[in-house]
Amino acid sequence: MRENRLLLAATIALLLGCGSSPTRADDQKDTKDQPPAEKKDDKKDEKKDDTKADKPADKAPAKVRTFRATVTDNFNTEPFTIEEAVIWVPEVSILSGEGGKAAYSLFVKRGAAEIEIPLEDIAEVKGIKAAAKEPDRLECTVVFKSGDPSITGTIKANLSLQGRYAKSKLTAKCKLREISSFKVEETTEKK
Repeated sequence: MRENRLLLAATIALLLGCGSSPTRADDQKDTKDQPPAEKKDDKKDEKKDDTKADKPADKAPAKVRTFRATVTDNFNTEPFTIEEAVIWVPEVSILSGEGGKAAYSLFVKRGAAEIEIPLEDIAEVKGIKAAAKEPDRLECTVVFKSGDPSITGTIKANLSLQGRYAKSKLTAKCKLREISSFKVEETTEKK
């Protein structure tokens, strides 16, 4: 019992004493060598100069790349359009949160190679179906806009296609495992 208390006290002391922020004594050590006029004002001036250099005055408006996807699903519904389409890559969380990030490329695994294909190069992704040997992958064929030979391989089964449902401007999320094919068009706009 006494050993447990001692162990608990030592653990708490270590945790509280091992903070990652510098102490007041560490801050004072750095400024002792400098004259009093240069201590804190130099850091502020450096930050101001850096931000001015990063922002040119006559910057042209940026073009925003957006994509439109025409989706055919496995439920025999009429094909529909998703505006501002992105590939959504979910992230696994220990705390069961639903996180993820938008991607503008599709990673297709063909044998030992994993090929990154940007959305702007894709004309159509067709033949999406469950892979026979790998339950967490989907088989598909990617057809290119340039007329290059298509690539057949596998993609992750947990990916989805997200954007705005074109007819009503509501948010649309389509799991790729429930889609048989989708066509991609680029719709670039000036912002």
